[in-house]
Amino acid sequence: MWTPLTYALYALTLFSAAWVLFDLITGRSFLLKFARARHLLRLHIGTEVALVAQLVVGIAATIGGGRDIHGATFIAYLVGLVIVLPAAVWWAYGDPGRGGLAVLLVANLAIAIMVVRLTQLWAGHA
Repeated sequence: MWTPLTYALYALTLFSAAWVLFDLITGRSFLLKFARARHLLRLHIGTEVALVAQLVVGIAATIGGGRDIHGATFIAYLVGLVIVLPAAVWWAYGDPGRGGLAVLLVANLAIAIMVVRLTQLWAGHA
């Protein structure tokens, strides 16, 4: 795995979680007619691009070998990371109120935790 990309994912997901938490507390909604929601969507798109890059780098590093990791579990985490955020954004788009924002918050925190676990797997702590 590429360490700068991992740190970027930590920063992106935790910043997104803080943004969503602020919107949740202040009672804002995820309606794309508002500029703030469009900026949040762009942030999530950027995060998804970083997650796809992590998927590609992770699969290449796993295939390259040299590490004593459980490849199937590692790749399952990588694929799971790519799936979580689009599903949460789709849900939030369908429910633009507080419920949708709560789903986005949980998804961002879950991704940050999954990246931590991915780092542990990469280090050999299965």
